This record gives sequence, C-alpha cells and structure tokens, in this order.
Amino acid sequence: MTRRRKILLSIAAVVVVFGIIVGTSVVSYVLSNPGVAVQQNVAQWARNNKLGAVVNALELLLRSDPPSMEAATELGLATDGTTDIGDTSLTTISTSTIPATTTTTISTTTTSTTSTNPADIVANTTATGSQGDTDTGVPAPVPTTTTIAQDPALPYAGPQAIEPVLASPLRGEGEWTPIAKMSGSPVIWATSLRPSRKYGSVVASVAVIDQSRVRGALYNGNELPGGGPWKNGNKVQTRAVPALIASFNGGFRWEHTDGGYMAEGKIVRPLKKGLATLAISPDGQVAIGVYGRDITNDGSWRAMRQNLPPVVLKGKNVVRDAGSVNWGEDFHDKVYTIRSGACIREDGKLMHVSVGDADIHLLADTLVYVGCETAMQLDITGQFPQFVTYSAPGKADRDGKVLDKRMSNANRTLKGWMREFFAFFNPELLPDGVVD
Repeated sequence: MTRRRKILLSIAAVVVVFGIIVGTSVVSYVLSNPGVAVQQNVAQWARNNKLGAVVNALELLLRSDPPSMEAATELGLATDGTTDIGDTSLTTISTSTIPATTTTTISTTTTSTTSTNPADIVANTTATGSQGDTDTGVPAPVPTTTTIAQDPALPYAGPQAIEPVLASPLRGEGEWTPIAKMSGSPVIWATSLRPSRKYGSVVASVAVIDQSRVRGALYNGNELPGGGPWKNGNKVQTRAVPALIASFNGGFRWEHTDGGYMAEGKIVRPLKKGLATLAISPDGQVAIGVYGRDITNDGSWRAMRQNLPPVVLKGKNVVRDAGSVNWGEDFHDKVYTIRSGACIREDGKLMHVSVGDADIHLLADTLVYVGCETAMQLDITGQFPQFVTYSAPGKADRDGKVLDKRMSNANRTLKGWMREFFAFFNPELLPDGVVD
C-alpha cells in the first residue's frame, strides 16, 4: 500500500469516527428532549457545542423574507370557551357584558366573510397607522373618550374586546374567551387577531391572567439555568400539579443577552440596570419593569428574569430608544419569526402575547395595540414561545392544552423542559411549601 493511500485511509477513518461520535451525540440529545421538533433539537445541540454561528447564518438565510400580505383565513386560538375549564356554561364573552377597564375601543363587529384580497388589508379608519418609524402596518390604539370604572367589589370581568385591524374581521377576532377558572369564575381570558394592515398573514394570540387571584413561580430548566438543586426544577412538582392553572415560556439563551437571572432568592447571573425584568414576589405576584428604575433587588423578590431592554413603556413602542440591540443574536431586528412577549396592562393584569411571523418592530407595535403598558420580549422562534392551560383542575392526572395552533409539546412543564418557564397556580389547592 502506498504512503498516499495510507494517508487517505487514515483521514477517512478519522472522518467516519468523528461522524459516529457527532451522530451519537445528536441522536442522544434529540431523544432526551421528546416533543421538540428534530430541526429545533439539532439547532440547540449545535448551539450547545459552539456552532451557534452556523445556526445563526442558516436561520438568517431562511427567515429574512417578510410575511405575506395576504390576509390569514383563520385565527390562532386552539381553544374555545369551554375547553380546559370544565364548565359548559362559560362561552365567549359578549362585549355588551364586559365592564370597561381599559381605553381600548370595543369592537362592534364579531362575524364577517373572510377576504384574502390584499386590497382588503386596511386599518380601521380612525387609526393613524404604524406607531414607530418602521412601517409595521399595526395602527395605534384608538382611545375612547370615556371609561366606566369597574366595581372593585366585583370579580374582574375580563378585558374589553380589541377592535379588529382588517376591514373584514374573522369570527371572534379580538373577542375574549375565558379559558381557565378558579372557584367557578374565569381567571384567564384569550383572544386572537391579525394586528397588521400591511402583513395580513400575521396572527397574534393573547392571554390575560388575573394575577391577583393566582400564584406565579419561576421554574428552572435543566439547560437554562441548569445547576441547582432547585425546589422549582425543570418540571412542576407532583404535589403542585393539581393546583396548576397555566404556564408560559421564558427568555433567550444567555449567549444572546447579557441579562441577569435570580431564582429562589439566589443570584445565578448578575442583574443589569436598564433591562426589562419580570420579577416574582414571595406570594407569587408578578411585576414587569425596568431594573434600577421600577424594580431593584431589595430583598423583597424571590425570582427575577431579565431579557434585553423593554420594548414598551407607558404604552409606547420604545424599541428605537434602546439603540443598537440584538433582539436575539441570531435574528437582530431583520428577521421575521414567531415572537413572544409579556406585559403588565394598564389595568394591572398580566398578559402573554405570541405573534408571527414578526420582527421586533411588529412585535412591539402589536404589544401596544393589544393594551400593554410595560412590556418585554421573551423567547422567539419555533416551539419556544408557548402558553398552556391544563385540564382536570384539582386532579393529579393533567394534560396541557396550547393556546395557539402553532404551539406544541403541551406537557413539557409536566415532563421536564430544557429552559426556564413561568407557572401559575390556584393558591387554594397548592400545598404549603411545595413551590418556591
């Protein structure tokens, strides 16, 4: 055998061995995260193995085209007024029965024939158009001239309907549906709408939590933040499962943000001034604000999760005010994908929003339009944005149900998840000391 042939065979052997090692590692990672799309699992494996630049380049290549201008013919909700809450008497809320609690205009149209003609994609005539200097096609909210204060002695009746943006609304667009209850009355409401007059294919799904009646908690994924041991690990504790009401996703991987992280009173990553922060008090109440201005680590918080600067402040899109920010190291502000955000509304309620395909500007304008007062972007792309409610409240055997048809892996908070997430419980059913 010639020297050249020996060298070639040696190189081939190294390549084969390397391929076997890599292939085994990838397969092992995919199998350890069931319920996640293979493509997304492989991308996470690559990022964990210092191949993030390759993933970034591929995703930039695949996701740089704006969404279609053709109007979507269906909304995102994967639930209805009776699903998840076990009460057939609860149906979609009528706008005529909801006391006014915000300044969002009530929709007067609930059903219409679907149109996919781009010429039909127009904002309501009283709106002024895009809110920032980027044309997202999302109109500014239209304030009402009067509001009716809700009686504080009565249970929260739910948010007001959101006026559809497109000229021909789909059935139920912008109307709120109760999707979870406590003690016989709704505690979470959801709606779906198409927020952009420019990109009619974009669909947003929104959930509002009356957090005054629930207890929130931060759970720690086995990869992010990892470490521990944690009381709130990568899945909801068995004893806490009967009290579980809902959950939603956390923020970015840490190489994509310099934000801090505190869990169970322990600083995992230093908290930074000026960043949007979701904080949870010892009694499970959630606040969202700017660290160093609205929220500080004064010993009164059990958990804090930061994720880039705020995108909405005082009901205004402030993305441009943040300067040069990578709103996801792989996406910046140029790529359209599914994005999620969390906010506190003007009425003090907590809201989770998923919208796609959207860039950061379209997300921020949508957050303003649906009623956010202070908002932060959370995780983006693929299956990471998620909002889930759970069947059979009070029982040990529960099943998750995703809010939006584009979401999947509804039981990941019950079986174990790679990243942190937020969960919400019925305090009346939650045993003392089980959840931090």
